[in-house]
Amino acid sequence: MEKGDLEEFEEKMSGQKKRHNKIISKVLIFVGVVIIALIVWAVFSYYNSSFKYNGVEFQKVNEIAPYRTGLPVTYAGGITGAVTQNTYYFYLRKDPRTLEYVPLEGEIVLKKNMVIEGTNDLNCNGDGIIAIANLAKLYNVLGTKVIKDPDAGCDEEGRYMHLELLKGNETKIEKTGPACYILSVNNCEILEVTEKFMVETLAKVNNLTKG
Repeated sequence: MEKGDLEEFEEKMSGQKKRHNKIISKVLIFVGVVIIALIVWAVFSYYNSSFKYNGVEFQKVNEIAPYRTGLPVTYAGGITGAVTQNTYYFYLRKDPRTLEYVPLEGEIVLKKNMVIEGTNDLNCNGDGIIAIANLAKLYNVLGTKVIKDPDAGCDEEGRYMHLELLKGNETKIEKTGPACYILSVNNCEILEVTEKFMVETLAKVNNLTKG
């Protein structure tokens, strides 16, 4: 091969190599984009679909309180007294997975009666009313009678549940008696602490049902 032909051949091979490298670069970029897209889709799906937390099934829905879960409820009524079973849905404003930071010291003990004691300075721009109403509704559906009795206090014999909501330096739940709990609220996180108590209650019911 003459010198001119050799130079032409090397130039041709160099051009082919450059084109080959460009093709490889484009393929790698495409693969990278696909991988990133899959990761984004997986994260989006995780936070925007059904998920299970602490044994309880939740769905993300398009509501003001977007985290929904349900309990089977049995009704007997009508002229025939027929028994029907429906699902009663509860809606949380906070993602239950983000409430891990709220500690629960002790376990949930369910009773047929519950006393909720709160303070007027925990209104928190209306969140206090919503929080207590949702908590009371859950226990009503479970068959627990919820009352307000500021003179009741914690029952050392555990004849009823007693929940006391107080301002504190940390948002947490502390068991102080056989079925007594102090729900401490820091920085008006009353929804966080009550919804944490609801989620733990649902988990308890789920375990009892399975057992």
